[in-house]
Amino acid sequence: MKYNSQVPIRRILELGLLFFLTGYIALFYSQNPSITAIWPPSGIVLGYMLLYGRRVWPGVFLGLGVLVYVRGFSFDGWIVVGTLSAAEALLAAWWLQKNDTDTFECDRVADLRKFLVAAFTAPAMTALSGSLFFAIRGYIEWSYFTNNALFWYLGNMLGMLIFTPLILSLKREELQKLKRNDALILIAFTLLMYGVFIHGRRFASNPVVLLYLPLTISLWIAMHMRLTGAVFTNVLTAAFAGYASFMGVGPFGEHVEVFNVFVHASYLAIVTSATMFTAVVFNEQDDVKSELRRREQRLQVALDAALMGVWDHDIANNVVHHDRNWARVMEFDEPFSLSIESFLERVHPTDRAGVKAHFDDFMIGEEESFVSEYRILTGRERWKWVMDTGKIVEWDSQGHPIRSVGILQDISSRVELLQRAQESENLAHALFNKSPIGIEIINEDGRITYANEALIKLFEVEDPDKAYKTYNLFKDPAFSQENVERLKRGETFSLFFWYGQKAVQRQNMYRSKIKKAKYLHGIFMPVPSIDPDSKRYLAMFVDNTRERLVEQELRESRLRLRTLIDATPDIICFKDGEGRWMEANKADLELFELVGVDYRGKKDSDLAPYSPFYYDAFMTCEASDERAWEKRGVLRGVEVIPRPNGSDKVYDVLKIPLFHEDGRRKALIVLGRDITELKEAEKKLRHVQKMEAIGTLAGGIAHDFNNILTPIFVYLEMAMMDACENDRIMRYLTNIRGGVEKAGDLVKQILNVARRGEQIRKNIHLKNVLTEAFRLVRASFPGKIQLELKIDLAHDVVYADETQIHQVIMNLCTNALQAMNQQESGSLKLYLTEKSLDGESAKKLQLPAGDYICMSFHDSGPGIPATIRERIFEPFFTTKEVGEGTGLGLSIVHGIIKDHGGAITLDTDGASYTRFTIYLPRQDSLTEEDHRDEQHIVEGQGEYICYVDDKKTICEMGKGALEQIGYQVAVFDNAREALEAFRNGEPFDLLITDQSMPGMSGLQLAQEVRRLNKDLPVILITGMYTAEDKKKIEEAGLTAFITKPFQLPALSRILSDCFRSREKETAKK
Repeated sequence: MKYNSQVPIRRILELGLLFFLTGYIALFYSQNPSITAIWPPSGIVLGYMLLYGRRVWPGVFLGLGVLVYVRGFSFDGWIVVGTLSAAEALLAAWWLQKNDTDTFECDRVADLRKFLVAAFTAPAMTALSGSLFFAIRGYIEWSYFTNNALFWYLGNMLGMLIFTPLILSLKREELQKLKRNDALILIAFTLLMYGVFIHGRRFASNPVVLLYLPLTISLWIAMHMRLTGAVFTNVLTAAFAGYASFMGVGPFGEHVEVFNVFVHASYLAIVTSATMFTAVVFNEQDDVKSELRRREQRLQVALDAALMGVWDHDIANNVVHHDRNWARVMEFDEPFSLSIESFLERVHPTDRAGVKAHFDDFMIGEEESFVSEYRILTGRERWKWVMDTGKIVEWDSQGHPIRSVGILQDISSRVELLQRAQESENLAHALFNKSPIGIEIINEDGRITYANEALIKLFEVEDPDKAYKTYNLFKDPAFSQENVERLKRGETFSLFFWYGQKAVQRQNMYRSKIKKAKYLHGIFMPVPSIDPDSKRYLAMFVDNTRERLVEQELRESRLRLRTLIDATPDIICFKDGEGRWMEANKADLELFELVGVDYRGKKDSDLAPYSPFYYDAFMTCEASDERAWEKRGVLRGVEVIPRPNGSDKVYDVLKIPLFHEDGRRKALIVLGRDITELKEAEKKLRHVQKMEAIGTLAGGIAHDFNNILTPIFVYLEMAMMDACENDRIMRYLTNIRGGVEKAGDLVKQILNVARRGEQIRKNIHLKNVLTEAFRLVRASFPGKIQLELKIDLAHDVVYADETQIHQVIMNLCTNALQAMNQQESGSLKLYLTEKSLDGESAKKLQLPAGDYICMSFHDSGPGIPATIRERIFEPFFTTKEVGEGTGLGLSIVHGIIKDHGGAITLDTDGASYTRFTIYLPRQDSLTEEDHRDEQHIVEGQGEYICYVDDKKTICEMGKGALEQIGYQVAVFDNAREALEAFRNGEPFDLLITDQSMPGMSGLQLAQEVRRLNKDLPVILITGMYTAEDKKKIEEAGLTAFITKPFQLPALSRILSDCFRSREKETAKK
């Protein structure tokens, strides 16, 4: 039957309505709210999907939604059950239609086989997933998980087996095809069902016996009415059986609730499968019979018209003649003749030898006739099964056969029918043998007549054939004589028992290899037999060992969980719906000092008296618990817990509320992680970010100052060159120069704060730097402070940046002055000495062993308290009032000294003195370069220089200064214009360019120029640069670079060095 991919809304609404009605009825007649013997919606949903396509799935949520609303189930249950129900039907429909998406009639053995596979497997997914969800959510106990999954599976499976064929038959409109006699049969069957299931106890003391009567009649109706009879008898049987079980009467009314459902489901599954299988088999037989009748008619017509596949063998001449009908059977256009050898070549290689041997016996008279079935290659090059029948019709005078005649019949259909019959038999065998439940058939003497693979595997039987002969159920010690009598009386019952090595049990008779005890659930029942005098019994076994062991595992799991939560450093607490503590781990109890307190069953307010210090914390926790309940979702927040030692503990707290299905509070889970150290790290990070921001700002300011100071320096040098040394103007200019140099030093200090400046290090006399700094300190210190400088060393040369060392000295002296500022008097002593550090003393200072110059600063101030000594070198740490300091002084000092490969130590008693000692690696002596006069100007020889800077004032300054010391200069305030001049062939001898320019940087300009003239010297001017910038400059291969603010003598020496170096390279070439 075909369906349209565009599903009308009407079909979805129909499905939703049927889902609700049948589901409501099933739940109404269920034995308890969690057990429904049959769940009709599963079969109805699958039937609708097979009829109208899988797009009707929204009807599942529609019907289930109404059912959930009416029955008062939970919203999440609606989502999960709806999803699983739709997925179950979608999976089954896909399986049934995966090879043919347009039709599925379920009226053939192949279709039925697929349908049974789908009905027995698809519900397993739904049952397991749904039960797992309900167990996790707490809707069912874990101990009920297996039963819940089994009942769910059985209900959905029966719903598919019974109601899916019903939906398909209604679509085929088979009710309209019922004859009057058929309707009467169904009515009679209905009355029979009523009697058996409703009033069965009136007719038999054991109503179970009556179950076989409707089963037999159901099979007869299925044989008589085919699919229509099977479908409606199954529905009637399920309806009466379910109602009788609900009312506590009939065959299933005597059993306990759980087992009643299991037996009920097993019975219906057997009845449904048997009737459907019978109807399908007879339906196929009807088709085969119809086909055979049609073939017989055709054969009769063929015989009447002499159109049989007839062959005539001329034995003497070895020629086989064929008529037109034979050619038609063999799928040739025209009849023809061929030799017996040529004919045999068309016989299938597998059959050829047998056909030839049979034919040879026929020809020599060993057999009166020739009858053989084999495969032959037709004219269309395909194999066909045929039955060849022949007979000798003529002999010569000596009795030798000289002619035979025969017919060739196509028997492909018959062979196919036999193959399909074999498949049907294999299917029935597979359903029994491949069942996951161990099943065995017992005869009336108690011996095994058949056992499936699951049973053999369950008992680990070594020799099944021998077990069949030796084992007797009626003599098994585990099966009492009372149970034997019950079974013979036709009762169905179940037993639970252990099979172990120590007991005389079944495996001893089976000679099995069971090494561990197994806990088995056995079900025993009589099996209907055609022969009333022959009795057989069915025994089914399920291994429940795992379920029994799960209980033990659960106890061990709880112990492991207790150990785990106690081992975790996070606080964990479980509270009930009233806020009473149920469980808490060790970390939680230690935090609130509740170790040893019987906390279970108490609220936070009840526990507060046991730990009074945490009273406020308990009240805060109780209030936040209430917020979590009101939110009805996970509540996350930060809670600060004060400690008796004055510190605080900061916790990241999660509170997870749980609710019952009716919305009542069920439990509260409290999780807390100690994030105290994380919060401290965040504070330090903010300090670092603040320092980086200040550094960036300082770097920008320094860059602007450099651009201002550079022309001042150069114009000042030019003015001093024009002035006379004894002139009053020269003195003025000299004083100005000193101020400008101090401004340049200030810029360098700013760049050091920003960590963006490049130090100019060289070998210097530390004594001179200390003496100059001491002179400045003496001039600025008040008279009440006594200053003393003591120098006691022979070698004072260190490799350092003079400006930075000067800054270190001034910072330490300033700190000493501020420390003694509130005292009436004080002293500051500066010492400069030499010291050799051996391995042990150097290791303490984290320095390599060797010779060092030591500067000591000893003041008589109040000292530094022990609580802050470890933090004094941190950036922004200060004990001064707002406006008195930035907290950068000692951090800069520490950074400069460490950067110079040295160390700084602190010694103080915290009351009357403080001494800082600085260690710097000692150098042997000054180099010639160190002695060079830094104010000497080297004049040029008329070289042609290209000077580039985006600021016109700088360009004018550069042009004037360089021309004054003997150079020719062309200036450009645009880098691209300068590049164009080079491309036009201007004969420049050297390029001087600023780095920071819009459009094209100085480095980019230098690289482009070098592509035009790779030997051209290039000097890069920059206001500030990092180590990464320096690396890029070196990789670019530039001749030199100079930082702003620069002085004209320094620039003149760099120019001279560049030209001198180029002359040497030219001389080498």
